[in-house]
Amino acid sequence: MLRRLSLRASFVLGAAWISLAGCSGTATGVGTGAEVGAGSGEAAPPSSSNGPVAVDFEALFGAPATTSITDDVVTGLWGGNAGPHDVRIKIGTSSMTIAVKCASSGAVGAELAANVSIDAIRILSSKEVRASQQCYFDLRPRTIPRCAPDVDDECFRISGTTLRLRGTQLFVVSSQTGSAGLDDTLTKLSD
Repeated sequence: MLRRLSLRASFVLGAAWISLAGCSGTATGVGTGAEVGAGSGEAAPPSSSNGPVAVDFEALFGAPATTSITDDVVTGLWGGNAGPHDVRIKIGTSSMTIAVKCASSGAVGAELAANVSIDAIRILSSKEVRASQQCYFDLRPRTIPRCAPDVDDECFRISGTTLRLRGTQLFVVSSQTGSAGLDDTLTKLSD
């Protein structure tokens, strides 16, 4: 039994090292995407065949590129707040981009691997977003199921252009004005 646990631990640590060594993940930072230094613990900006692609978190707070809105669909651009901070969450079927606008540092955010369907929102990766000591938040893997008709806690409910995250704290933003969790109601801004 001990040998099996030792082999399993070695495999998990080896897999974690390989995934970190080959990281081509997501951007975290300020404004239009920030360069991250080696050993910073943050993922490198996403890349394409033409080189690195920075995520423009600030752009999520402008007018949406399209104004079409499909009711009762989880994917799309959502807006809300975490205390005094403006929040945008762009949900796709295989990724989520979460951005927070902090007064002290502008927009900061992260792009995460996800698996999203009408039945569940699964965040598949962890991110620590640090613009400064005055504005930061952490995201962790989790599954948020769709609320059953008789259940209204630790789940999400979608009704038209409203997404409610009932009893689930997606993240908490910490800043110079204190800490605030994401309000449980988001409004759809575009598809």
